[in-house]
Amino acid sequence: MVRREVEDELRNPKRRDTLKEVYLLESSGGTATTYRLGQALGIATSSAKSRAEPLVEKGLIRERWEEVSERGADTRVYETTEDGREALLEAVERRLLEIEEEKEELRRIRRDLSQ
Repeated sequence: MVRREVEDELRNPKRRDTLKEVYLLESSGGTATTYRLGQALGIATSSAKSRAEPLVEKGLIRERWEEVSERGADTRVYETTEDGREALLEAVERRLLEIEEEKEELRRIRRDLSQ
């Protein structure tokens, strides 16, 4: 079970999306650099770093530096932690329930309007 403060943190769509994109970048065999995270979220690299910081503080992702030889510079890389993957799973399950509830409500409205 995920800690209450983590659950609350992931109710924020920006935080949840950031964690999800770090996971998706990793699971596709890529590296979740700040640059790639920004691209995936459609935001600037500096904004991606700002979005990732609270997740690092909560222990949902870890941050490390990786040498990138083609550019000759180090780059910030994010990785989901075990706690982060557990929290993401719970957030996804909660979101799927919300979507199902919303779908049912929309079906009811459609049914009422069709009569």
